Amino acid sequence: MKGNVLKTKLLVKQDNPDEVTESGVIVPGSYAKKPPRGKVIIVGDTECGISEGDTVVFAEHSGTEITLDEPDLSLNGEYILLDNQHVLFYKS
Repeated sequence: MKGNVLKTKLLVKQDNPDEVTESGVIVPGSYAKKPPRGKVIIVGDTECGISEGDTVVFAEHSGTEITLDEPDLSLNGEYILLDNQHVLFYKS
């Protein structure tokens, strides 16, 4: 079974923040900033060119953070519900 999102929306599993900076400083998880990129889980409109499994980079502070606990849909954890217009770059 699989969930659906509205036509212009994407459900994205956001990447975890880097715990070590380029200079070698270790950043505790509570202070680490999540990067504005992630893996597309569900696509509402395939005409936008983005597919499930693609990696997207999106505008900072865009989308709505949601927590899902849907074992029937295999959707557990934190996700971002994002409008496809906020995607700046995607890679298949």
